[in-house]
Amino acid sequence: MRMLAKNKQKMFYSMPTGKELPIYELDESGNIKYMEIDGVQVPVETGNYEPEYSEPVAFYNGIAGQLSKSVMKAFGIDDSTTYAQMDCLANQYPFGKGAYIWRTSEIGYKTNPKLMVDVSTADYMVENVLNEGINIWNYLLQRNLK
Repeated sequence: MRMLAKNKQKMFYSMPTGKELPIYELDESGNIKYMEIDGVQVPVETGNYEPEYSEPVAFYNGIAGQLSKSVMKAFGIDDSTTYAQMDCLANQYPFGKGAYIWRTSEIGYKTNPKLMVDVSTADYMVENVLNEGINIWNYLLQRNLK
């Protein structure tokens, strides 16, 4: 199954980098708390970590708002209200499970203390990939309810 170019739209994806970044304590105004150690300002860590994601990359494809019955059966989904599907050529994109996709939303950033992608602003998360097809792969997308 091929998609006409006119049916594709510009979207962005971001993948986990494999790095875990510390979460820092914040003051009442939402700014990172610092303490001085040997004359150097050091951010105060909470002891928790969050995954780091790559800078979003543009790609062109289409997303179907409803799952086909064959895709629902393949992924074992009973209720498709929070899912969507994306079909593409095999190995066309490097992303897989855990990647985030922005279709219509603006890409958000947060500071922790460096500027990093805020995946809570994404429209979808890649929940699973059905990559058994020779030519076409199906991506199960979980809607990121905001």
